[in-house]
Amino acid sequence: MIATTSLETGWTLRITAPAPDAPAGAMDWKLAAPVPSVVHTVLMDHGRIPDPYEGQNEEAQHWVGRSEWEYSTTFPHDGTDDRRTELVFEGLDTIAVIRVNDQDVAHTYNQHRSYAVDVTDVIRSGANDLVIIFKNVRDYAEQIRASVGDLPNGNPEPFQYVRKSACNFGWDWGPNLVTAGPWKPVAVRRYAAARLQSVRPSITTTVTPRPGGQVLPTHGSARVEVDVEIVRAPGITGDLGLRIDLAGRTESVSIPEGSDKTRVVIDLDGVELWWPHDMGAQPLSLLTMTLQAEGQDLDVWSKSVGFRQFELKTELDRAGTSFVFAVNGTDVFVKGANWIPDDCFPSRITEDQLGQRISQAAAANMNLLRVWGGGVYESDTFYELCDRMGILVWQDFLFACAGYPENGPLYEEVAGEVRDNVERLMSHPSLVLWNGNNECVWGVWDWDWKAQLDGQSWGWRYYSELLPDLVAELDPARPYWPGSPYSGDPELHPNDPAHGNVHIWDVWNQEDYSHYANWNPRFVSEFGFQGPPQLVHPLPRPGTS
Repeated sequence: MIATTSLETGWTLRITAPAPDAPAGAMDWKLAAPVPSVVHTVLMDHGRIPDPYEGQNEEAQHWVGRSEWEYSTTFPHDGTDDRRTELVFEGLDTIAVIRVNDQDVAHTYNQHRSYAVDVTDVIRSGANDLVIIFKNVRDYAEQIRASVGDLPNGNPEPFQYVRKSACNFGWDWGPNLVTAGPWKPVAVRRYAAARLQSVRPSITTTVTPRPGGQVLPTHGSARVEVDVEIVRAPGITGDLGLRIDLAGRTESVSIPEGSDKTRVVIDLDGVELWWPHDMGAQPLSLLTMTLQAEGQDLDVWSKSVGFRQFELKTELDRAGTSFVFAVNGTDVFVKGANWIPDDCFPSRITEDQLGQRISQAAAANMNLLRVWGGGVYESDTFYELCDRMGILVWQDFLFACAGYPENGPLYEEVAGEVRDNVERLMSHPSLVLWNGNNECVWGVWDWDWKAQLDGQSWGWRYYSELLPDLVAELDPARPYWPGSPYSGDPELHPNDPAHGNVHIWDVWNQEDYSHYANWNPRFVSEFGFQGPPQLVHPLPRPGTS
């Protein structure tokens, strides 16, 4: 069986290359740090910086994101003869060098990917030194910009040249707080035989209509196809077994010697249908995949799944092109909001905090959250809560308000992050749509980008080729849409209200709110204006202290 040890404590943070305006004495800091964390949260915990959300503190803390930092710890190895030992990093923000016992074992360039680093040949019996050096991500992005050419964006910061949360560099609604650190868990994983590398459940549901068609259906049938890939430890030969347990059914298949992948198919009748909370119930079933050898369990993957049919209906009609969500054969009156990261430091977001936010959405009669493309691929906890609370989720791929380079190292990084996150999230019934980008196509049409581009590529290859191809390969039961806004045809204006989905931003600082009534769109995926922050303490009455 796999042995996994979480490395949550025992870390030390120090600065290794301070920005010119870093505080005097910063090179002497050696601060205890939890993991997950980012540098800002550790510095706040130790009183080295004030809360950047207060007053003008944000601007005074730009040095944090322009410095180089090091997290270090030790982890034990008892000398047993495991065939493989890996360090597992669920998320590193962003440009990192991983060093074990003074040897560089990996370099990472993407906040949105996970990494399993084989350290079998560099660990030793007893204490092992682990160091993660986080480089100045802004300098790295500027180097990529210099090598691939300048591309337009809605922000002077170079966010599109590195695979990192774009809003980290500041946005119209949030501060410029460029973070660094192990923002997701770190662990040591040891095994002697094999482990599950990826598990991809694709569920196709057929709805059983109710007599008369006046009542929403509650049951149907489902085909569950699970594609599984494994990793064998060195020297492991022979057949392995794979067992699937779901809804009271068990199926088993063999993974023959020399193979590292298989598919398991299970057909179910009479399954209860999953619905948005304002249309029905949210029944979930536990799907468990168990990798075995000679009757012994080697690795287990387990997640809750739901059975629902979803269709994005984009049909030509007399008014243009529709954009309709249909769940279990029934059109949905969509009411929702765009979701940005709930904290500039996602490493400190708690399950209770997410649960409160999603409950607030449901209480406001919302049934959809669009995870916006300038943030992050949301956490497993976020999606589990949406599954349980009946909130549909539209997940953007992480491109926002900029031209993105299609050459250089970013293209392969994007392909890797898409594989990681599609595989991680595709089991969730709440997830109904993958979307290519936020406002990147619109920018080419309306923000004077064409003259600046002068024929240079700007990201269309991602939205028209790479992303849809990977979704079709990995998650064929779920639809993909190239952008928001987008009209369904690259020859049409992307924000044409007669086709597809639109963004309405001519009220914020421009028109009166009543101007919304002049629009007659098919689907509005963004609108609104900046609102005041929530009051933590009541304001004093005028004339009082």
